[in-house]
Amino acid sequence: MSPPGAVPRVSDRTYLALAVLAWLVTYSVVGALVCTTTVYNTITYDVYVAAAQRWWAHAPLYDLSSVDDFQYLPHAALLFSPFAYLGTPLGELLWRGCCWALFAHGVWRVARHLAPTAPGKAFFLATALTIAPSVNSLGIGQSNLLLAAATLHVAADLVERRFWRATGLLMLGLAAKPLMAVLLLLVGALYRPTRWRIPLALGVLFALPCLASDPAYVLEQYRGFLAKSRLTANPHRLFEDANGLLTSAGVVLPYTSLVAVRALAAVGTLALCARAKRAFPDARAALYVAALAVAYLMLFNPRTQSNSYSIAAPLVGLLAAGYLLEQRWAAAGALVAVTLCWAGNTHWMVWPEFWLKPLACAGFAALLAWDLFRAPLSPSPTKQRSAATRPRAR
Repeated sequence: MSPPGAVPRVSDRTYLALAVLAWLVTYSVVGALVCTTTVYNTITYDVYVAAAQRWWAHAPLYDLSSVDDFQYLPHAALLFSPFAYLGTPLGELLWRGCCWALFAHGVWRVARHLAPTAPGKAFFLATALTIAPSVNSLGIGQSNLLLAAATLHVAADLVERRFWRATGLLMLGLAAKPLMAVLLLLVGALYRPTRWRIPLALGVLFALPCLASDPAYVLEQYRGFLAKSRLTANPHRLFEDANGLLTSAGVVLPYTSLVAVRALAAVGTLALCARAKRAFPDARAALYVAALAVAYLMLFNPRTQSNSYSIAAPLVGLLAAGYLLEQRWAAAGALVAVTLCWAGNTHWMVWPEFWLKPLACAGFAALLAWDLFRAPLSPSPTKQRSAATRPRAR
């Protein structure tokens, strides 16, 4: 029994229940708004529906006269086909529900590894910082949430040494958005058991569409995807990436210089991820690899939009939750500030439109690098013990 005047202690189960309730209420409210109002612009969702319809009509998937419209692998059209078939509103609600559920479950799985003694509290804290920057992607039906969910589940599977499942989730993420290639390359470089699994899975992935359509048509769509990718690599307008940040500061770089900067940043990201694997226990190392991958994506994908930051939001939320549980108040406060910058839609604000969110992301990346350079490189006792009792790779 608690002494008189003591503040009742909230149990870990209560934190877990509150977090689950927050995810359910958010989905219910957004679903109701999608069905009954025009609050959310569903142009992105309509692009997926149109692509699925064009696929089954054997029509070209890619409009090469614009950097907009469908710009994913042909697999995205196949992936979306069941939801397009179900129509509105059932298909819309089911698509959003699947993405949201996978997203929430991914946050839970990583939270459980990050804070095994208080997983419910870590999940609650991460949820509180994840939902606000992600809710607009839910509303407009973007596949950002599916990419973020796959990233989180890959991180959890790497900790559990479930390398086949991690490889399969990398393929799912790649099918949803080609941006998954960044994490795929990092995982292949850093986790030896995936180095033969990933090429094998890629061969299966790229052969799969031939089971659903004529191989000549499939090959033509792959050519269209490559042409569209070349087009969107230099969109000739500003987005909320590092180029948008630099241009807002008066630094205008030619395209070749931007490519060189992206390449140097890629090498730096790989080096930091390798350091994370040497510096941290398995759970935190996998979280840092995923966080560095999405930070690189936000800053150096030439088409990073305001809603793209929902991909990085759960990683920020999870790291902030870890800092709060460790009572690292300054680091946690910095990540809360990052979340607040990402939570708002700044398109209506002319001045900070292209620099606020990438600047916050640069701060996030700098904090990750600072943590990594402060950490000793020798394996911790926790990591040594886990290596001795580690389950076999599956």
